[in-house]
Amino acid sequence: MRKADVQSKLEVVPENIEKLEFLRAKSYQEFCSDFRNIDSALHRLQTSIQALIDIGSYVIAELGLRTPSSNAEVIEILTQAEVINPADRDRYISMIQFRNRVVHLYNRIDVEVVYRILREELDDIRKLYRVLLDVIDAHEGEKGGELRRFSPRP
Repeated sequence: MRKADVQSKLEVVPENIEKLEFLRAKSYQEFCSDFRNIDSALHRLQTSIQALIDIGSYVIAELGLRTPSSNAEVIEILTQAEVINPADRDRYISMIQFRNRVVHLYNRIDVEVVYRILREELDDIRKLYRVLLDVIDAHEGEKGGELRRFSPRP
């Protein structure tokens, strides 16, 4: 993946979080009353998580770690490399599993689960984003490149 591709993926996450915060502020009844809220939440959660997977894969490649064979293995490799705190591993794996359900089991998504994720787990996306961004910043600094080239942290 090229640096420009990573930059565009880094820009997706803060934009999505901003929109998800808008949906997060709604009551459950208000959230469920309009299918566009649900559709928007699903799309923005899915694309945020996918962007994090792609950014994580970039970090793995830049650090010269082994190539992951699955999305969940991205988290495993980053945990083993001590990029990700082991205490956060299971939450991030669950995040990827949710993304897989949205992609493959889209007709069986529980709206209550989506709303709970908005209310209780949106910070996990922020946290993983910050961790990956910090690693990219540090790695860029070590390579003699610009230390701060990427999007502001959400």
